[in-house]
Amino acid sequence: MTSQNKIKNLYKSSERVIFIGGAIVFSKIVFLIIPYLISGVEYNEFNKIYYSAAIVILIGKFGFEFAITRIEIHYKKLFAAIFFNVLIISLFVAAIEEKYISLSSYLSIFLYSYFYIAANIFLIKNLFEGAYKKYFLYKLFYGFTLLISLLVLLKFSTNIFLIFPLVGFLWFLFVYSFNWKNYNGSGKLKSFYKLGTSAFIINSALGFAFIADKYIVNHFFEVEIANAYTFAWALTSPMLYIGSMIEHSIFTSSNKNKRKTITKFLFLLASMVLAYSIIIFTGVHFFSYLLPKSISYNYFISILLIFLLVYSVYTFVQYPLNGILFKFIDNEAQFRLSKIYPVLFIVFVTILYFVFMHNMNKNYFLLIALNAGYLFVLLLLKAFVVIKSVPKVVLK
Repeated sequence: MTSQNKIKNLYKSSERVIFIGGAIVFSKIVFLIIPYLISGVEYNEFNKIYYSAAIVILIGKFGFEFAITRIEIHYKKLFAAIFFNVLIISLFVAAIEEKYISLSSYLSIFLYSYFYIAANIFLIKNLFEGAYKKYFLYKLFYGFTLLISLLVLLKFSTNIFLIFPLVGFLWFLFVYSFNWKNYNGSGKLKSFYKLGTSAFIINSALGFAFIADKYIVNHFFEVEIANAYTFAWALTSPMLYIGSMIEHSIFTSSNKNKRKTITKFLFLLASMVLAYSIIIFTGVHFFSYLLPKSISYNYFISILLIFLLVYSVYTFVQYPLNGILFKFIDNEAQFRLSKIYPVLFIVFVTILYFVFMHNMNKNYFLLIALNAGYLFVLLLLKAFVVIKSVPKVVLK
């Protein structure tokens, strides 16, 4: 291979990572800006609603974003199934949270969750097909629309979550307008749910841990701790977006040179996670005066340090494993994991409920420890299943 071809190949690989990474950054950056624009109490109220919606989205998508890559289904069936999922989960959340959130907020949660899930399914399908530039365009539209709408709404209302349903609807229309012709398949809804269930169990079992602790801390802890915890997460979460960027890059790769592709992405991921952790911790340490006034530095810095240590390891393991599992390995591996994860999930939820919601324990170190322990047990199981399949699949 000539040096010119090597440069071209490097450019193509870098271009894919840059577009996917840029897409994730543009869609999430607004959540770092919000605490600078509102008071501590308002930030806490926003987080209560946002993480309630996150639970609805996590469960409501039911693995459809992965099922759609293997089963072609008519868009009317798809939208009806999403509506049913979101309605059931929204009613369940409403029953639990009757004391905390208004009726208008519930309606916002329902509408935003529906449109966000519907748009996100198209997005993942595009990634599996290698259309990462289209993915970037969609995410850019979402982030830009959300930021502009937020700045406008702040002049008229303190409940900033009210803008999310409108942004979700506009984003859905934008994404759908480029994709609707591809969704006239004759796949059966029963098969679609069956395949989606395994992906849902595998991904939501892990995803729930990221939402549950913020849900608990914002609903049941003091505002000072809740805001510091949530903002520390906001600065840590880009590390997961880096991991997601690598996972999505694996999704867009071809079936050729699997081992080389995965090795290259592992090295890139380790370098980026380490660099990000050092930059964030150093920046916060020397420029603490830039933190929002609603954030307690003492709580924040201790939580941030733990988050960076725990989630750097998690990111390096989870996202390459997920990329390999859903891109290269057959459905049987997913079905095996989907039989084990629910048991651990039920145990985790039960512990969280009795320790923090029932007994009102306010120890955030214990909350972090339980979350981390649960995540790494699930990761070990996933690693075991993937490694058993690697000699058959990745090393071909």
